[in-house]
Amino acid sequence: KMDKKKQERPKVHSDDAYERMNFLYQAAYFSLPDNKPLCRFYVKTLREVAKKRVIRIAPEVKETLCKNCHIILIPGMTCANRSQSNRESHVVMTCLECNHIKRWGSKNQKKPLEESKKKDKKIR
Repeated sequence: KMDKKKQERPKVHSDDAYERMNFLYQAAYFSLPDNKPLCRFYVKTLREVAKKRVIRIAPEVKETLCKNCHIILIPGMTCANRSQSNRESHVVMTCLECNHIKRWGSKNQKKPLEESKKKDKKIR
């Protein structure tokens, strides 16, 4: 009987934490041009809230945060973006504050090309 009760209850995180994290991200974003230490404080607090409540930060948000100096990465302002395709294409973000490098795979255009090559082979 206890197993059924556990399955019935969905695990829901409090909306307070999500709202607070959203507010902290927006506050950090808008405070960045004028006050970088305040921006760092907001980002650190955002990470602490997520860690304390055991909530994952959304990947879209996580990509824009520097792990080293805790600042929001805005292309041209606090970071430099470039794309590379040595073995696989990926995006490289370099933080201009601490020179920390962040890489992640990009959705490359090779897959549709490979599919079209397969179709050409089938036709021949």
